[in-house]
Amino acid sequence: MNHPYPTVEQMRQLATDVGCADSPPGQETFDLLLAGDGSGTTAVSPCGWAVYMFDTTKEKVFAHHGGASGGTNNLAELLPYVHAMHHYENSRPARAETRPIRVVIVSDSEVTVRCGNRVYARNANQAFWAAMDWFETRGYQLRWVHTRRNTTIAGTAADAIAGTIRKAFVSLETPCVK
Repeated sequence: MNHPYPTVEQMRQLATDVGCADSPPGQETFDLLLAGDGSGTTAVSPCGWAVYMFDTTKEKVFAHHGGASGGTNNLAELLPYVHAMHHYENSRPARAETRPIRVVIVSDSEVTVRCGNRVYARNANQAFWAAMDWFETRGYQLRWVHTRRNTTIAGTAADAIAGTIRKAFVSLETPCVK
């Protein structure tokens, strides 16, 4: 199944649309722009997630996606960002500079965004919120932004991929599903 892969230009437009691109290319007010989505239902049903990560230092868009045999929708809405941040942290060269890594996270999940911005308590999925806290202790500045569902190319593509992955896990009839 083919899904549109957002370009650097489309990710820059997304940054503008969510109010975080007030500088010319190469002088952005963010280092990473993450736009993703999750698909799930209950804790014992499969879930999937996908995220596009625009790295302004490399001028590239990277895709990350995954799934699990069991996970709620709220978990699936959070995991794309944990996944992308983990990849970024483990693939970048050691930093000599002490400047924070500025990350804008765009999600269509109002609950995830409110938890990310600490408007809501992070009572569910605490282990994964602890991972996001860990990134903040390592110099990442996270800004969570809400968009409506399927209003951006990255969000629409991530939604389609996340749903495809969740359905693939359903078809596997993994033990967690039965």
